[in-house]
Amino acid sequence: MSEETYLSESSSFYSDSSITEEDEYTDHDLVRYTQSLNEHEPLDVIKKALISGEPELPPADIVEDLRSVPIPKEVKKISYAQVKLKYHTFRKSLKLQYWIWHPYWWWWYLCAFCNVPLIILFFTQLWSPRIPSLMVVVNVTAAVLMRNSFFKRVLYEIETVLARALLKLPGQCIVKLIVFQINRAIHNLSGVHTGCAIFVLIWAVIFLVMAPIRFSQGLFAVSTLKLIGLEVTAGIFFICVSVMCFFAIPPIRLEHHNLFEQTHRFFGWGGVVATLAHVFIARGPLFPFNPEVLLALSITTMVFYPWVIMRRAENVKILKAGTRAIALAYQPQLVNCTPGTLIKFSFSPLKEWHTFAVAGPIPAHIRKDDEETALTSIIARAGDWTGKLIDNQLPKTVDEEIGTPAEVELGTPLHRPLWIHFHTPPGFVFSARAYTEVLFVATGAGIAPIMYYLHPENPLVEKRNVLWIGNKPKQTFGVFAETVFSIPDLVVHDTSLKGRPVVDKLVLQTFKSFPNCQAVFIVANQPVTRAVQQACFFSNIPCYGAEWDS
Repeated sequence: MSEETYLSESSSFYSDSSITEEDEYTDHDLVRYTQSLNEHEPLDVIKKALISGEPELPPADIVEDLRSVPIPKEVKKISYAQVKLKYHTFRKSLKLQYWIWHPYWWWWYLCAFCNVPLIILFFTQLWSPRIPSLMVVVNVTAAVLMRNSFFKRVLYEIETVLARALLKLPGQCIVKLIVFQINRAIHNLSGVHTGCAIFVLIWAVIFLVMAPIRFSQGLFAVSTLKLIGLEVTAGIFFICVSVMCFFAIPPIRLEHHNLFEQTHRFFGWGGVVATLAHVFIARGPLFPFNPEVLLALSITTMVFYPWVIMRRAENVKILKAGTRAIALAYQPQLVNCTPGTLIKFSFSPLKEWHTFAVAGPIPAHIRKDDEETALTSIIARAGDWTGKLIDNQLPKTVDEEIGTPAEVELGTPLHRPLWIHFHTPPGFVFSARAYTEVLFVATGAGIAPIMYYLHPENPLVEKRNVLWIGNKPKQTFGVFAETVFSIPDLVVHDTSLKGRPVVDKLVLQTFKSFPNCQAVFIVANQPVTRAVQQACFFSNIPCYGAEWDS
């Protein structure tokens, strides 16, 4: 087998480790196995073995033993970065026309349009340093608001109502483009979040530098003691935001996600405290009803109130557990989780939170009388936290006949209490209700966010077509797969029988088989999602997928 052929057929082994793949073995497994056979070999030998396809894939029991073996950082880099994949060439290429139309940058341009003219006026009109202080608070308010789940829910509801109304108008070619861009603009509100964060730093620097200068020029009428207090609080705020922005840089965030989350939380809290101290020291006219104080109090409320609506749930139950996925059932309690919404779980609330899709109610044939309102989430093995959750829940005994862990009994309690954040933001799949007929595309456990739409009691989309790509999906997801297989317009691509497809081509082919289909919603890893989005974009098909930092 040539190197080119092997890479094109085996690319799944080199995808990002945080993504759940459909193949039975992940790239981590292959690297561990190769490493175990070449324990004392130099890295170039390991690289050659990876590219050539040797050795053969290990048996499942060996893979399980190797999961606990740490992978050296340099071996990780070889498997992810240095091995070039022809199969991923189109996926990773940046199509200029696609990105020019991308709303993420529109939001950046809007932030610049609102801030740059004011920066120019500040220096040309000799404005007071109170202006940079006010603009810092305004930009922080906008950045925090873009992360507020209730605000996003309102925007998504307005977006879907508006889209449904527009799609009834004549001139469908233009209307579909307008709806597509409106939906994507809402899905990419993170552009406002990051854009405002950058201008927060710029305005903070302007205040720190110009406040003493304007004070010495007699243009900043405050006492020396107050100036010192303002400078100190502004300096602490600047440090907090700088640390948050540094760990939010995409490569650093991917490599150190837990650190990113913790710095955003604790340095964010520090920034809020510094902001409150700053505005109360500055006081200003109409205090305490001036804009700076009111906005600072709004920021504090938006940052801290979500902690009031989280609960420690001791009645979380296991509906299915396997080596690759686990299904949890829980009571929604404080909020109504609708199709397309997300929910957060944690064992250590101050340390880390993990977001998963709400997969809908418990399947009717295994639902008990007291579980009518219970909801479920399917959690696939996609990283350290999910891996530990699945492994800890699996029984320690092994079925001697088949040599694999026995099935967990339905309704088994989770091995430890779980904190649930009942703050359910909408995901991009929420926008599917704007259309009357859509094609849902899922790879592996990506079926979970779609599954809630497929329940007969939730006909939010009039006609639901599904393309499911996975390795033995019916066996892997058991009772949950039955909900999907009950859909009449279902296309299943079982990779164990048909091999790994070129997903973008398969999606286009499937979409064309449904003549009245209006849009595609894909839940997959980032390279596949990007490939399908670009392919659909150049085929004039509205396609939505998870956006970076959305």
